[in-house]
Amino acid sequence: MYNKALIALAIVSLGAICLSTPLTHTKEYSAFLQYEFTFSPKFTSAEERMSRFEIFKSNLVEIEKLNKKYPSATFGVTKFATWTKEEFEQKMLIPKDMSLRSAKPPSDSHIEYEVTQEELDSAPTYFDWRQQNVVTSIKDQDSCGSCWAFASTAAIESQYAIHTRKLLNLSEQQLVDCEWVSQGCNYGFVNTAYDYVRDNGQFTYDSYPYQDEKTKCHKTSSDRVFIDGHRFVTANETAIAAYIAKYGPAAFAIICPKALMHYKGGVLEVNDCLEQSTGLHAMVLIGYTQDYWIIKNQWGTTWGENGFVRFKRGINMCDMALQVDAPYIN
Repeated sequence: MYNKALIALAIVSLGAICLSTPLTHTKEYSAFLQYEFTFSPKFTSAEERMSRFEIFKSNLVEIEKLNKKYPSATFGVTKFATWTKEEFEQKMLIPKDMSLRSAKPPSDSHIEYEVTQEELDSAPTYFDWRQQNVVTSIKDQDSCGSCWAFASTAAIESQYAIHTRKLLNLSEQQLVDCEWVSQGCNYGFVNTAYDYVRDNGQFTYDSYPYQDEKTKCHKTSSDRVFIDGHRFVTANETAIAAYIAKYGPAAFAIICPKALMHYKGGVLEVNDCLEQSTGLHAMVLIGYTQDYWIIKNQWGTTWGENGFVRFKRGINMCDMALQVDAPYIN
């Protein structure tokens, strides 16, 4: 009799355990476990883990909506899947009430470049600088709002490679620490980053590695790469394509839509950027087709198309054509 009572109690207890943990049987929790396996997030407690799971579930709902709203692209679980929209804005983007061109007066390195008719006529219908081996590997700005430093650095790396046939990884951390007009992980400006490199040079990545935070500016013993200046390209997508094909990749800024947070692949075509904007973001144009732009981002290789993204061409998506800024070496 006593043994039967113990068995009955055990069965009831087991049932209670199963009922108290129903999330282990949900598709959402299985997806969350896969997210943890893929991205290895660091949660400080069991409570934080469960709160992040709730955010994760909300983002799954958002992802489903995005896939229906923008059928030419694919959205899914990225490393940002346990972040709120507000965290994404605060950590990754430039405040939306700012411009990635600073209020600093134009320097003598600044040129407003008008693409010529000859350059327009000679532009190919398709171009991709990756095929010329002048685009460095995808990097990751982590949780620092240093997109301005990564975009300007990527464009400089390609410009240097085009002129020397040497592909070097340069130091974004140097710009975060030393470019005084910009404010490190809070926000920054592509044009003043270019001015800094023109005047001071840029060290290699290995000699001044990335720290995901602003640290003390210092010098290293490595060689430096200099540029001669930079050009703001005519705010016209046909002219921008002609410029990129002839002279090299260019940094640009967008009004960043929340859809970018969950982007996995395809051609992104967003027509309501202002309505869903979370801030500003800088990336690099490295090529194009007649239908889309080929863009290098800096959110790691697990995001997007191995770190790259494609934007619909011809619609000035998210005002991308308004702030195209390219370094040059004479």
